[in-house]
Amino acid sequence: MSKQLVLIAAIVVTACGGGGGGNGPDAKPAVICTPNGGTGAPSVMQVFPTAFCRGVTVTLDGMNFAGTGSCVTVGGTAVDMIAGDTGSLTFQAAPATPSGMQTIKVTTGSGSFTVAMPVTVNDGAPPTITTFQPQVGASGDTVTITGTDLMGAVVSLHPIIGVGPPLHPTITANTATSIQFTIPMGVSGDYAISVDTAGCGTATAMGKLTT
Repeated sequence: MSKQLVLIAAIVVTACGGGGGGNGPDAKPAVICTPNGGTGAPSVMQVFPTAFCRGVTVTLDGMNFAGTGSCVTVGGTAVDMIAGDTGSLTFQAAPATPSGMQTIKVTTGSGSFTVAMPVTVNDGAPPTITTFQPQVGASGDTVTITGTDLMGAVVSLHPIIGVGPPLHPTITANTATSIQFTIPMGVSGDYAISVDTAGCGTATAMGKLTT
């Protein structure tokens, strides 16, 4: 009886394509999928975003998913599932996910689907903002943002009152832990500050910039 149980468990892990976390002491255990069934073979119609970093939330839209019981792999490595239903799955790429162009595969109890268009997994992490100074300034003044994973980020100033597209000020200095930008000419009012790094996500600062 015990041999039969071991054999069944091995089949479940293989069918779901769960990725391993390595053999080190801090390795993450392999993900074992337990599909909730499904009314037919799954299919994926949209992936957003198509370029992302590990830890960034990714959404799959499609049909016949098995909710959070669905098994999703990116580059053969099982993801960290966040939420899901029959038409949408939300997950984050695991730390062990290989970088570069990778294939997404969804497996349920009713079949599997491999997305034809590969996605791009970027090295890096989502940006964070610790603070920005000064919080009150005028056109031409320099504002310094501090945080993490800020290299290559785009800064946006979002008007808090009124409508209009965000402003993208000129960045004068940029490292992984800080960004300096110049308040654009003719700007007045209160603005929320956000930074965006391609494929790695967006961070919004606490507080507002008053000009």
